[in-house]
Amino acid sequence: MVTRAPEQGPDAAALAAAVAALAGSGRIPLGDLPVEPASLGLASDGTHAWLPDEITLLDADTIRAALNGRTRAWLQNLEVHRVIGSTSTLLAERSGRRSIDGHVCLAEVQLAGRGRRGRRWLSPLGGNLAVSLGFGSRRPAGELGGLSLVVGLAVLDALESLGVAGLGLKWPNDLLLGDAKLAGILIELLQQGPAVSFTVGIGINVRLPDAARTAVDQPVADLAGCPSLPDRSRLAAAVISSVTDFVGEFQELGFEPFRAAFDARHRLHGEAATVSMTGAEPVSGRVLGVSEGGGIRLATDAGDQVFHGGEISLRRAP
Repeated sequence: MVTRAPEQGPDAAALAAAVAALAGSGRIPLGDLPVEPASLGLASDGTHAWLPDEITLLDADTIRAALNGRTRAWLQNLEVHRVIGSTSTLLAERSGRRSIDGHVCLAEVQLAGRGRRGRRWLSPLGGNLAVSLGFGSRRPAGELGGLSLVVGLAVLDALESLGVAGLGLKWPNDLLLGDAKLAGILIELLQQGPAVSFTVGIGINVRLPDAARTAVDQPVADLAGCPSLPDRSRLAAAVISSVTDFVGEFQELGFEPFRAAFDARHRLHGEAATVSMTGAEPVSGRVLGVSEGGGIRLATDAGDQVFHGGEISLRRAP
């Protein structure tokens, strides 16, 4: 997440060179930076830009060492990119040539990070955690409907284990801190013949610059005020480990064991809400919970209805 990407994005090679220089020396001339410093969360004195002291860049070796045993056994490849188009797109492109099961991709800056409904994002340098995991599915595509909800529970569990309080979930893809969006999840199914695989893309706001906050059309939160939070590499390891554990259980048992847990953490459970769908009239009702397939169940004037993710959003009724 989080800054809406411009229609004509920065030159990837120039930005990658600038980030590499920042990682090496910590300070570069503004002329070497192809974007405004504030858009990346950089400090500036008008002639140079540099990484603020509170930003630490990701380290692949630290991440690997902090993974739990199950995840280390599953892991085939873990890579950290300074600048990339999209971590999920990279894994999706590879899936056409080989298995992506056990592959993890992280990035400091995503030029074309993707969210639901086609939203694209330019992430601030060191200001978020952008990670995608590849899995080979042991279930048919039709049984993966609740997967994003399971991943939401996994990320929530990882952050709570690190001392983050006040978390909740919003169907189908958001993790909230208070009433503001802290993280987003994007699941993409990939099919090559009979084989089904999927990518799990996660974006967590760690430290948002003001420029990022003003560019987003909804309340957003970050983890900057959490005193017990480890550095971003150990945060990444905790999230990757938790997601691997939860997805592994989902692959074995399906969504049913997770239904009650999701309802218990869903901020709109039992409340009046409105479902909005592209090309259709909004539908209002009371949230009854999630269905066995991961859809949202609403009690409406026309009776109980179930809605599934995709081009759809759920909002608290005014």
